[in-house]
Amino acid sequence: MGRQLLAVLLLIFGAGSVLMHNSFSFSQMRPIDFAVMGSCMVVSLLLFFLKKGNAEKSSDEIHTMTFSLDSVTNFTKGKPSVQQGQQLYLKPYEGENHEQIAITNDEMDVLGFIPSEYQKYVLSRIESHRLTHTVAKQVSDVSFGSYTILVCVTC
Repeated sequence: MGRQLLAVLLLIFGAGSVLMHNSFSFSQMRPIDFAVMGSCMVVSLLLFFLKKGNAEKSSDEIHTMTFSLDSVTNFTKGKPSVQQGQQLYLKPYEGENHEQIAITNDEMDVLGFIPSEYQKYVLSRIESHRLTHTVAKQVSDVSFGSYTILVCVTC
């Protein structure tokens, strides 16, 4: 809306004032008057019809991703360090190449990583300081000291 208003004002006070100054007669206009009027008209047309190209709109939609972390072996006093319903935390720029997002518990122990298909979206939400909520939906024993966590990330 602001761009259209600016374009209309530019037409009225730019090109219109040049025409009014010359009594709406093109024969009385000097070359500089044509240049000013033409540039005002071109700029206003650009404001009307061109969109912002590089501005990326971030969506305010809420997305929920659910995935499982398999073969987690982090234990505290013989029990898994994560309980069902417990809040988990995201720690970006982790992993071998510092390109992954780690999922941690209260003690900042890395339990696993966000799957690659969700990484770009979750990282964009973290970097734009959007609210994220990560919770362990289900914790189940697998075998021989490892367990699986069903993780739900809402952002």
